[in-house]
Amino acid sequence: TTSGVASLTTSTVNKGSYDNCKLDSVTIHKSTFNCTDLGVNQILLKVKDNSGNQSLQYVTVNVIDTVMPIINYKNVNCYLNSSGIGKISEQDVNNGSYDNCSIVSYTLSQQVFDCNEMGTNFVTFSIKDKAGNVTSQSVKVTVIDTIKPAIKVKNVSLYLNQYGYSVLSPS
Repeated sequence: TTSGVASLTTSTVNKGSYDNCKLDSVTIHKSTFNCTDLGVNQILLKVKDNSGNQSLQYVTVNVIDTVMPIINYKNVNCYLNSSGIGKISEQDVNNGSYDNCSIVSYTLSQQVFDCNEMGTNFVTFSIKDKAGNVTSQSVKVTVIDTIKPAIKVKNVSLYLNQYGYSVLSPS
């Protein structure tokens, strides 16, 4: 289920237990499993007859999570710094993603951008849960340069000559 809980009954694991007279009860010591139980679990099946005789047998229950993580994301702007480099993180893109168990990793296919990537770019945002289920989504990253150019000047002297055009001379 999507809540991260699964249940079983004795009839799920009991495959025809019997007694020469009559069975009184068939029980299991654990019937509800959650995300902390992922993988192989040993549960105890107890069969008791009307005379009070009982047999115990361990049963293997493999708890499997096949529910894919749910990605909630947001498209982001990436602003270049004065060196022409911009960075984003998984936290910038994540917008409340979740899983029925727990998310163990968030990844982006690209986190660093430069002047060559100005404008719209698409990166892959992926989420992996405890069971190894992975969901991916394409996310738009708009790379923006807001740094004004640096101006450097040198003063010059301009001399007019008799022919109507100028000759530059450094100052």
